[in-house]
Amino acid sequence: VYKRQGINAEYGENKGVDMSTLLTLFICLLCSLVILASKGGPYQPNWASLNSRSLPEWYDQAKYGIFIHWGVYSVPGWAPVGTYAEWYWNYLEQNIKQGSGPFLDFHYKTYGKNFQYTDFVSQFKAELFDPDAWAELFVQSGAKYIVPTSKHHEGFTLWPSAQSWNWNAVDVGPHRDLLKDLFTSVRNKGLHAAIYYSLYEWFHPLYIGPNPHEYVTEVMLPQLYDVVTNYQPDLIFSDGEWEKPSSFWNSTDFLAWLYNDSPVKDTIVVNDRWGSETRSQDGGYWTAEYSGSVWWRHKWEENSGIDVHSYGLNRNSQVGNYSTPEGLVHLLIRTVAYGGNLLLDIGPSHDGTILPVMQERLLQVGQWLKVNGEAIYNTQPWMVRSERGSKETGTIFYTENKSLNAVYAHITNIPSDYKIVLQVPAPSSSTVITLLGDNTPLKYTYNPSVGITITLPGLSPGYPCNYAWVLKLTSVITIPQLEPIQNFWNQKVTDNALCQNETTIEKLEMQQYSAVRIEGLISKSQLPGTVPLSLYYSSTNQDYASTTASTFNATYDYIGLQGYVYTSQAVGMVPIDLYWSAQRKDYYLVGSPESLADAKQNGYVLAGRQGYAYPGPDYANTCVEVYCP
Repeated sequence: VYKRQGINAEYGENKGVDMSTLLTLFICLLCSLVILASKGGPYQPNWASLNSRSLPEWYDQAKYGIFIHWGVYSVPGWAPVGTYAEWYWNYLEQNIKQGSGPFLDFHYKTYGKNFQYTDFVSQFKAELFDPDAWAELFVQSGAKYIVPTSKHHEGFTLWPSAQSWNWNAVDVGPHRDLLKDLFTSVRNKGLHAAIYYSLYEWFHPLYIGPNPHEYVTEVMLPQLYDVVTNYQPDLIFSDGEWEKPSSFWNSTDFLAWLYNDSPVKDTIVVNDRWGSETRSQDGGYWTAEYSGSVWWRHKWEENSGIDVHSYGLNRNSQVGNYSTPEGLVHLLIRTVAYGGNLLLDIGPSHDGTILPVMQERLLQVGQWLKVNGEAIYNTQPWMVRSERGSKETGTIFYTENKSLNAVYAHITNIPSDYKIVLQVPAPSSSTVITLLGDNTPLKYTYNPSVGITITLPGLSPGYPCNYAWVLKLTSVITIPQLEPIQNFWNQKVTDNALCQNETTIEKLEMQQYSAVRIEGLISKSQLPGTVPLSLYYSSTNQDYASTTASTFNATYDYIGLQGYVYTSQAVGMVPIDLYWSAQRKDYYLVGSPESLADAKQNGYVLAGRQGYAYPGPDYANTCVEVYCP
């Protein structure tokens, strides 16, 4: 431990310890254990223990951060459009082995055959880098944390790492501790400072040598202990994990130290990239990369670039390859409404400047947040995360701030008649609706079969904002939180069982039922506005199905009560119909015109009513597998 933290320690002469000192030490030890227990620790070096740690609150409250891909790859700053420019070295070496390719052609034509990738470091000078100007830009962008690439896959570090001798920003290139300077400036502005760190290096001699684990013990782990101890980041975005399992990277040992003993143990946040098996399984928050993936029951983060094809600077990108301000604001809204954070990437130049188009996009998002930040920061997903609006309004997204007793409806397009219909929220006698940026209460009408109809005032360009508009609704009537119904299948009994209760699930698993997928949504208990969801069995099809109808089908016999579901269209739920294909021998849950058309096109016929669910991208098109003996 002393060696890896760079601490020189000498053992003194043992002169003995008196009883009072022992008692004091014992009391301190007990206090430490009590403190650790109260915070959920100590954590053991296994995923079950590490996964039990809650994320520090600051991360979920922040919602929006800036990713910064900056390194030696910023010097060539080139790739064919559609390719990550920060992978220049890797693609170049692949082209050299192949004898041809776009990176080889560009490199030889521009720099010559004798110019090595490592020669680029002499041009990575960061001579125009102004960390205070960067920090001010990030503040104006509305971001709450920044994540620079302290070390990307090329192995070059932005801090003076002893394990990257002569391949770090102090020894060569800028001759400057870029990480320290940036951290100081952003922290002075009140932002959280984090790091991206690549576990592996493409061409490190130890990693590609006969005993690659030497790289872990002699390079990777010492670097991580060093950067955490001396720079104390608030978050570690790990990457480059996919070639080896977490046991190879010693990930659980490092994370146990990070959570129990490191100087950032109470504030540190990590992601899920700690081994080839860990994404969306283990670690902290889950990560989506230019994908739009959504996880309903776990904290996640979308990381995408302003350049829609590359994180690192790509001088080959054209104006159409950069996201529009509307696109970025809509991405932020969707991400937050669905429970995620947005990590928006920029790729600075080798001289330390940020492209004007990237600066402009950051400022445009920041201008929108100055008006609507209340609906983003410190919020959580509402019980209904989105609803299908009219053709003109498109999807309407929801967030909630419980401390303000407010629900926010994010409108991404204003209809020509300025009338907004919200199908999901139901107003109470004290509900007030305002447009963020204009505190004047808006008039509205409510019809349970239609929803809330709000007429907006005439909006001039830029007032109160551009790109999207947010309605704030106070004191709306809330409906009970719904829980997923899980579908379980037993191969021996050849039947399905739908359940939501954890105790029932445990019993099913003991009876050798295995989870198939999420079936739909039900309320936690029988409450006003729900109807029984009954279970039926078909000896002909040898399977189960559930329905809210009093009668189902001649081939199905009633078994018993399955649970309860909401039926009211007034709270934004839509019916889920069950379709059956004799040819495919499976069922299809249909909850939208699109999925209905798809079901009919593929030979499915109506079997009965399955229940009700909220309209949304993940439940409108759910296919349920039914196994036949």
